[in-house]
Amino acid sequence: MYLGIKDPDAKFNALEYFASQLDNIQSNNLKGNKYANYLIPEFKKAIYVL
Repeated sequence: MYLGIKDPDAKFNALEYFASQLDNIQSNNLKGNKYANYLIPEFKKAIYVL
């Protein structure tokens, strides 16, 4: 399966990634996606670790 990764050695800002994903998850939670509600604490923990 090809995920569109062009350079696996390219620098990656994990904090920015998780913060943007958390924003998306919180938006989905407001739209009624209950699964998103379970992911929020996990993404917050990941951001804290970073």
